Amino acid sequence: MPEIPVFRIHTERIETNKFEAIADHLGLHGKLVTTQEALFMQEDQRRALAYAQPGSRFAGLLFFTDQTQPGMAARVEHAPGSEEVGAWTDEFLKRFQLGPREMEDKRIQVSFATRVLRTESVVKEDREGKEVKRVPIKTDVASDLRVNGHHVTGPRAKLRLVFKTSRVPVWIHRALWEKLEVFETRPMLTEDDVYRMVSDRISKRGETRRAWRLVDIRLAYFAGEFSGGPDLLLPYYFAEIEMRDPKDGERARQGPRQLIQIPACE
Repeated sequence: MPEIPVFRIHTERIETNKFEAIADHLGLHGKLVTTQEALFMQEDQRRALAYAQPGSRFAGLLFFTDQTQPGMAARVEHAPGSEEVGAWTDEFLKRFQLGPREMEDKRIQVSFATRVLRTESVVKEDREGKEVKRVPIKTDVASDLRVNGHHVTGPRAKLRLVFKTSRVPVWIHRALWEKLEVFETRPMLTEDDVYRMVSDRISKRGETRRAWRLVDIRLAYFAGEFSGGPDLLLPYYFAEIEMRDPKDGERARQGPRQLIQIPACE
């Protein structure tokens, strides 16, 4: 039976001087509050920065919000360009070492990349709606994180920044680790095993009379909340199924879909 590695996550305990340097870089000035689990700074009740230290539920989370700029859905006259946003993000992550580190263990290959997404809205310039123009709403930065070629998902495996009218973002959600190590290797379930487990789960829900089909199945790692004990990055199969009525013909419209998460190892 093939085996798959399970990884232990290590998040950095940020010192107060580094946290204050990040706040200053974001133009935030306020009183620093420190606890065993987190660092926090707030200014004028509209701008705030927080970091969850190792051992806390969302260990590794850096969160920033700025409510002095227009809201997420508000249209703006000017927004920073994609290249400018990408350059600011790369420099920010590099300056404060906020991305995953290179691993000395050759069994662990981590890839991390960011992409810039610009959102625009179409507005009418005349009553008849014949003349329209595109108006920027926001510019987002999203991330793609992979370990040994497998996508990593979950609340502690993402980076997102939102920019509105200036080079400094209005929102940062950085939930990453700094280091991984191989915790152990475990026997890996096959896709046939997963199909049987999905079928059994559907049966227990009392939906055996409904037809269903497996649309897709993907193997990925899931970075969940820290819940005590070893802080592990675990592999899962994500099975997408489509529920159908047995009476539906081949040309029936697509039925509702569900995503079922199955552990990939024992």
